[in-house]
Amino acid sequence: MKKFLLVAASTVALAAPAAAADLPPRPYTKTPPPYTAPAVVYNWTGFYIGGHLGGAFAGDNNLEGSDARFLGGVQGGFDYQFANNWVMGLEASYSWLGSSGGGYVFPGGTVVSSNTSGLGSVTGRLGYSWGPTLLYAKGGYAYRDNSLNVSLGGVPQGFSTDGDRTLFFDFMPLDLGNVAGMRTKFQLYTVPGQVYYNSTRKLVLQGVDGVIFVADSDPDKMDENVESYANLIENLAEYGKDIRELPHVIQYNKRDLPNALPVAEIDKIMNKFGVPTFEAVAYTGEGVFPTLKTLAAMVLESIEKIDGRNPRKASP
Repeated sequence: MKKFLLVAASTVALAAPAAAADLPPRPYTKTPPPYTAPAVVYNWTGFYIGGHLGGAFAGDNNLEGSDARFLGGVQGGFDYQFANNWVMGLEASYSWLGSSGGGYVFPGGTVVSSNTSGLGSVTGRLGYSWGPTLLYAKGGYAYRDNSLNVSLGGVPQGFSTDGDRTLFFDFMPLDLGNVAGMRTKFQLYTVPGQVYYNSTRKLVLQGVDGVIFVADSDPDKMDENVESYANLIENLAEYGKDIRELPHVIQYNKRDLPNALPVAEIDKIMNKFGVPTFEAVAYTGEGVFPTLKTLAAMVLESIEKIDGRNPRKASP
């Protein structure tokens, strides 16, 4: 019994190497290195297009008011990255704005309203990048789509001021109480003097009772003074008014200029009809109220004549 067991054990021992010789060799696998993500490379070069949404508001010193309005638009452009981190580009954008609904109602039913419906720009920029961050400065051209509407007594009036570079007129009511038995109230308007704003001045001259023509004392402005005065005469004629019959005075402003033309010389150029003239320095108020006082007296005298009242001599 013991011999049999030994033989069997020997058989097993001898058979084991033969079975191992029939198997393929075990492959050797090297441990892979740790995974490292590739470095992120940022490049700003390329075209882009997109949209934007937000709000817009203006200041208080305009006809549109300061209420916030909806703003939405599109923009697109091209950037070019050079010298490693520097970026230059060009962009165009346009934004649509909601209606402002603003305006101003003047005495007599005159309503003036303004609305900006869109804002656009074309700009170039130059900046420095740090990966996904770009610090840049830009500059270019900007414009707006603006409309100006005027109605008199509810009737729309044709009106245009190309460019809208400045407020088209200022208005100040002045109540003088009872003068010579009449309730007297003046409505004072000021308008730009350039012929460029002819539509503005024509609007204000409708129904005018008196005019203060302000001339610039700068010798280089004499041609513009003459042109503007001639334009005043022409506009009054369109309303059937003769400037020789309309109360008006001439104010020579900017008398503080070192090169101000002498009053006698300006008179020869400007005062064709021998009307009262005044020297003034508007920004200090010098000469402003004497001018206004004289014109007011001339207007009242004119009204008295029209009403058949006894004429009253104008105050000097």
